[in-house]
Amino acid sequence: MTKTAPESRVPDDDTVAELRRRFRGPILRPNDEGYDDARAIWNAMHDARPALILRATGTADVCAAVDFAREGGWSPSVRGGAHGVTGHAVGENDLMIDLSLMKAVRVDAERRVAHVQGGATWGDFDHEAQLYGLAVPGGAVSETGVAGLTLGGGYGWLTRKHGLTLDNLRSVDIVCADGRPRTVSESAEPDLFWAIRGGGGNFGVVTSFEFQLHPVGPTVLGGAVLWPFEKAGEVVRFYRDFGVNSPRELGINSAVVTVPDNPLFPAELHGSKVYAVFLCWNGPLDEGERVLEPLRRFAEPALDLIQPLPYTAQQQMVDQLGSGPFGSRQYWKTGYLDELDDAAIDAFLASAERATGGTQCELNTIAGAPNEVDPESTAFTKRTGRWNHVHIQCWDDAADDESNLADARRAGELMAPHYADGAYVNFLDNEEAEKIRQAYDEKTWTRLRETKTMYDPANLFRRNQNVPPIT
Repeated sequence: MTKTAPESRVPDDDTVAELRRRFRGPILRPNDEGYDDARAIWNAMHDARPALILRATGTADVCAAVDFAREGGWSPSVRGGAHGVTGHAVGENDLMIDLSLMKAVRVDAERRVAHVQGGATWGDFDHEAQLYGLAVPGGAVSETGVAGLTLGGGYGWLTRKHGLTLDNLRSVDIVCADGRPRTVSESAEPDLFWAIRGGGGNFGVVTSFEFQLHPVGPTVLGGAVLWPFEKAGEVVRFYRDFGVNSPRELGINSAVVTVPDNPLFPAELHGSKVYAVFLCWNGPLDEGERVLEPLRRFAEPALDLIQPLPYTAQQQMVDQLGSGPFGSRQYWKTGYLDELDDAAIDAFLASAERATGGTQCELNTIAGAPNEVDPESTAFTKRTGRWNHVHIQCWDDAADDESNLADARRAGELMAPHYADGAYVNFLDNEEAEKIRQAYDEKTWTRLRETKTMYDPANLFRRNQNVPPIT
């Protein structure tokens, strides 16, 4: 039976002309100049063609776009940094609200506060905040969008010391499904502020974030140490205890990766599989040298890249490694670990054995400040994890989809028996939609659905890790 193509929803000229009376930014339809660039997102597995792209230039544009979506029966996607693995930023034959022109960052150094627009990336943010030696926990890839990372949680080099990104949020400006702008905080519509901190993009379009900043850098002790994959078992067992027992000034992640053909690495390592420990010490440099000495000396590394470097460089360190570059094909499997016993380590190494090319098999230390936040204070309630595992399958050719998906699923099956309760919604792929519910306990899930019902009863914002309203 021949599958019928969906009827095109591309608006006609009269509809676009009417919309232009209330929307100032670029309005793009298929075949318009700039359309393909605007619809492109980080994960090339998702190649959707929206019927209409509204490139907002400010909050008034976002209000107009939301009104247009609601009135026209659209299911709008929202593009911030477009770095999410799920591809939710773009929908086929539907409406995209594009925030990528809204990238302003304003820093109040005296109050240690920053206001960041919803289309900014962490590279945009760090460029401004580091002018004053300030930062907030914010990912490990500079091209990641501030909005998506924050609304779903937010791990980064500073997390062990300063908590999740959302733990450092003071307020947001948000346009909900009614098209009305709001500023919400602990004192203004606190239920909504509670929900957006961990509930993702379910409640509206966040046009601006207000963060509490911390003194960081401008120079940190960072970089990576690499060992041959043959030594991975020995290294990961040392890393297991070293990471969680180290001072919280140390951000520490690890991954099995294939060394790229990059002048940063010796030619003899190009194409070889290694176990890498990535580090960021935010404290006195001489103290950091003492803290890191046991890791650097316990087994002969293939390469030691630890050195003083700008915090902005630390934030960009893995941008071009493995899954970092924009436009590769991505598929992820993920879970928290409360315990990292030998059986879990053996499963991790087995899951990484077939990794080639850009695939990254990460085991990241997250023990620290996030574990000590009252779980009920935000919608991000699953806070007991000490490590986060994420298998990032990464490849370029669509002809290789089947084999790569199979490898990633195998990795997930090997690790699943060792996962703790809960899930990190920012890392869940579309295939794992059933795990969205596992990210929240029963009380939190009910409260999220109640808040969703209050602010978005028709589920206008459903292109996300969706929390459905109560019907």
